Amino acid sequence: VSIHAPREGCDLSMQYEQLDVCRDNVPLAQYLGDATKLRVYRQPSQIYYPFGCNASQKQAVEHALTHQVSIIQGPPGTGKTQTILNIIANLLLAGKTILVVSNNNSAVENIAEKLQCEGLGFLVAQLGKSENKEAFIQQQQPYYPDMEEWALEDASAVKKVAKEALRKVSQGFEDQTKQAQLRAELNALQTERQYNDLLNEAIGQDVSWLKDKSPAGLMALLTRFQQLAERSERPSFWFRLKSAFTLGPQAFSFLKREFAEVIACLEDAYYYAYQSKLEKELVAVTEHLQSINLKQGIQELTNSSSQLLKSEIAKRYSSGGARILFTSKNIKRG
Repeated sequence: VSIHAPREGCDLSMQYEQLDVCRDNVPLAQYLGDATKLRVYRQPSQIYYPFGCNASQKQAVEHALTHQVSIIQGPPGTGKTQTILNIIANLLLAGKTILVVSNNNSAVENIAEKLQCEGLGFLVAQLGKSENKEAFIQQQQPYYPDMEEWALEDASAVKKVAKEALRKVSQGFEDQTKQAQLRAELNALQTERQYNDLLNEAIGQDVSWLKDKSPAGLMALLTRFQQLAERSERPSFWFRLKSAFTLGPQAFSFLKREFAEVIACLEDAYYYAYQSKLEKELVAVTEHLQSINLKQGIQELTNSSSQLLKSEIAKRYSSGGARILFTSKNIKRG
């Protein structure tokens, strides 16, 4: 993992002028030139999250691993660094090397510090300006750290844990999203229903026999009846008879009432039925979310992912073995 800080006094506009946007093998050139040429890759069968995640971070990692260029935005404290660390981890597990660059030192230092805390600091070469290179050369260790305890006797068992944990976490995040959507829809519906009740207060008709009907069926009937009202066309005998078969015998005489009264009753019944439907769905998704134990699933995913990452690193680098030592002359070639 090479981490570069910016050179001081770098003129960004000059860098843009030198960029050849016609080249087809440079992601930045494609992004600034013809973004349609950017590649999209198949998502890996298993993605690992040794640094934990929430729903938006999980989605960001998936997009980064499947798109040639991915932009991740968010205010401070939303976990951008955590997301970058998970992307780095998956690339390391895929046997790749990573270059991390930033226009400020604190961002790259934060990533290096987090890797250091996980015992992975020896993988990092903080480069960029000459002072950073000199510090890296001076602080090199001649041997890799002891990683014997990172080795897994049965990596396949840990992979199964990670796979099941990811399934559980993915389902939990879907439930959270669905729960939030249902709550927002329910709040909007309740507000709309209050206004509708005020408008139709004078009607005062009992529509309890309609309230257990399908919201979709009620909306279809309401839409049809509004169309009839616009044309001042009374519902036909066969229309009322058909409605009686689908809604109950009361519908036959109910649809002979005044347009305004029928429309008001159908609106009231629709709001009640749809609110009841949303409330039942919200209860079901909340119960399912509680049964998953999402917090435990995230912890299992984090722990198993971390074990597999460290096991792969221990395999790749000889525990306690000699390292290549770089000098100011060969650091660029290495």
